[in-house]
Amino acid sequence: MEQSLFTISCTTCQARLAVRDASTIGAILPCPKCGSLVQIVAPQGMTAGPTPTVPESPVKAPPAPTTSRPASVPPVPAAPRAAPPRPVAPSAPVAPPPVPEATMSGVEPPPPVMPTEWTSPTEMLWRKGLVWVGGPLIGLVLLVGLVVWLWPNAAEPLPKPNNEQEDTPVEPTPEAAETPAVLREWIPDRARLVVSIRPSEMVGQSETDRLLDMVVSRWPSSLSALLKELGIGPSDVRRLMWTGDDPANWSNPAVVLIELEKGVDVETLASRGQPVEHYVRGKQCRQLAKSAWPYPVAFIGSRTLVTGPAAMLEETAGRSEPHFVSPAIERMAGLLSPESEAAVADLAVLIDLAAARQAKWPLPIEALDVWPEGEKSWKTFWTVPDGLGLTVRCGATVQTDVDFVCPDTRATDAVKGALDQFVPAARAALVEKLKTLPELVEKKVLSQETAGRYQAVLQQALATLKLTTWSVPEETLQLSTDWGPELAGTVAAALACRSEIDADRLHTAGRLDRARMQGLAGGLKRYAGAEGHYPEGAIGGGLLQPETRLSWIATLLPYLEHEDWYKEIQIGYSWDDQHNRSVTRRPLPQVINPALAERETPDGYPVTHYVGVAGVGPDAATLSTSNPRAGVFGYGRTFGPREIRDGTSNTIAVLGVQGHLGPWAAGGNPTVRALTQRPYVNGPDGFGSGQPGGMLAGMADGSVRFISEKVDPSVLESLATASGSEQTTADDLDDRPDRRKPAVKTPANDPATSPEPAPPKRPPTRPSAKLAAKLAQPIAELDYANVTLGQFVAFLEQFGAMQVRLDPAVLTQAGASANDRISVRLSKTTVGEALRTALGQRGLDFVPQGDRILIVPGLKPRN
Repeated sequence: MEQSLFTISCTTCQARLAVRDASTIGAILPCPKCGSLVQIVAPQGMTAGPTPTVPESPVKAPPAPTTSRPASVPPVPAAPRAAPPRPVAPSAPVAPPPVPEATMSGVEPPPPVMPTEWTSPTEMLWRKGLVWVGGPLIGLVLLVGLVVWLWPNAAEPLPKPNNEQEDTPVEPTPEAAETPAVLREWIPDRARLVVSIRPSEMVGQSETDRLLDMVVSRWPSSLSALLKELGIGPSDVRRLMWTGDDPANWSNPAVVLIELEKGVDVETLASRGQPVEHYVRGKQCRQLAKSAWPYPVAFIGSRTLVTGPAAMLEETAGRSEPHFVSPAIERMAGLLSPESEAAVADLAVLIDLAAARQAKWPLPIEALDVWPEGEKSWKTFWTVPDGLGLTVRCGATVQTDVDFVCPDTRATDAVKGALDQFVPAARAALVEKLKTLPELVEKKVLSQETAGRYQAVLQQALATLKLTTWSVPEETLQLSTDWGPELAGTVAAALACRSEIDADRLHTAGRLDRARMQGLAGGLKRYAGAEGHYPEGAIGGGLLQPETRLSWIATLLPYLEHEDWYKEIQIGYSWDDQHNRSVTRRPLPQVINPALAERETPDGYPVTHYVGVAGVGPDAATLSTSNPRAGVFGYGRTFGPREIRDGTSNTIAVLGVQGHLGPWAAGGNPTVRALTQRPYVNGPDGFGSGQPGGMLAGMADGSVRFISEKVDPSVLESLATASGSEQTTADDLDDRPDRRKPAVKTPANDPATSPEPAPPKRPPTRPSAKLAAKLAQPIAELDYANVTLGQFVAFLEQFGAMQVRLDPAVLTQAGASANDRISVRLSKTTVGEALRTALGQRGLDFVPQGDRILIVPGLKPRN
């Protein structure tokens, strides 16, 4: 077969076309795929001339093109080690990957090496940035929230293909018939989760490469080992369908079906491993001894193999018709019948939501916490339907369909009503956010350049939302979105301003944090005005320990717009007694800080992010009102406003907490806490609000004050007591330079006579055992050259599955930026050391606190 000289791309359908005749250079010819005219332009340095003669060499036949997709680009080989994230593109739409130049021998050089142990930065953006940007945009939230949150633990990506494929010839080729995205006969009866993806159709597409990276990197590592042992990669797989029957442990597979592309050496694959005494539809199974995949594998057709637990294979293969246990899976599999348009989707996900809720899957709500108007509707989408189906079709545009499968008409009406409220509110929220961008620039939350990119993302989301439609066929609500041709540019723009988007979200969350702190402090003031004293730290059950009694927050329910809840509470019983569980298991939004992700205890009780201040010292809650270390809240004591000798405006009643969280209804440490260990802001006691620079305090007079993270701890200690008779005032809490009072010059602080200040002390680090293990994860080799600090930190954050706070305020303080370029080359290192090395290049360091990592200014830059 004659080799191609070089390849070009059709500007209309993006098909890659091989040019074999040099005499056609400069000519304008019709594209064999779509008929559009294409000019033949040679690579730089190559001119028209006789076609060079090259010996014919055996190559694998390319996959047959489909009716709805352009041809795939050559496969991408696996890299031997981690590689840096892809470079961020400008806000304009991203063009298809450039075609490599051909050599004069006609053999194309290999494409760029891609990473094997790297989670796509697009996935990380979609999980943390775009989820907020598109929070009001239901289609994107569902696409990301239901695909990404479906797989909470990172796994090794699928191996990249190592075989070469020939480009699409200029002559038309026979087109392969489409096949359904989901094959019903291979879905087990007990399936609760079905994922079907068409990797070969997605390789090389500017938008879908990102989606492919996101999805394949979440498969269980054992499945990756299976494909690696078979020697096949994404371009070899026409369809991979995975089913799970246990939502509590979804990575334990039931049946996996792999349909291979033409050109794959099936005979060699079918001879891998050793034969075992198990048959599927008359075909003997084989066991791959060297693979981590423990299940038998059987080829059941010319290009199809199935694998999974032997009993499940036998049950699935031996039936004439599936009888699904899950009504939701039954109905959704029916939606993907061969006759439906969704049947040829590039990605299909079917979820039994009822089973997922029973398995305690967390509701992906963090993205909407800064948008309370959408929270109720969002919860309806999660709690009412029995099932949820998602299909994604990637072509010239990306189209998504989301099906909410409801148990009855009443439930369908509830979901439709929520959607009817959600979409208009989302449009209004996007318009309002666009209006606030100048304010964010003025407050230096966003730079002018970043605000421009952010504006483009928001405008694209708004435009897409206007094109979103929904219908109600029977008891299923279907939501359809056409993302148009601009999706890649939108993603690239959002990637470029990810840290600023996070800063915007924190800024918005900070406003809500203040509003909720004001609600609590104001409720306390009204309670004290009505009762003559502030509530006791733990109420009811005199023979019960404080930790088992109801909290002061339960007492305050009538002042938090929940008088009906208060009437249901049985004060004589413990907070978690069966008499009180119907109330104490309800989330209480008034005590939730949107900047913090943790919402429930391990046993399912909603937490509080605000606590009453008991004073100073481990025994503060048990002290009497006459003790100078006693605070507003305690066990067996109550303060009246007139008994607070320090003044209600100078006494802290409520502080935010981000660590050691507990139920809002429980007495004891979950809701009453003393200052015991310095530093108090973001320190070992758990006080904090997830905000850079400090936190908020609710004062006993109902006001709210800002506490700088630089405040002298003795100031906090003075204001945490009710009758200490100190001279400290609330104005001393805010130690920010623009709020600080001018100092009076004395010999003690005269620069000419004062000693050189000591270097700043690092706050004590107390990592949790889980975080310590993540930081100690070994890395064989890292080789990152000229990547941005933000990209490298995001890579380590995802690789180590940990939370890293890289906020603009800290970067500015250290004179650094997330866009600063760094290079890291390490061997036999750990996640923690790699992070410290990278940060040190920009004068930064980190401190582990609890289950997260805080980026802080370093004591000195590390060169």
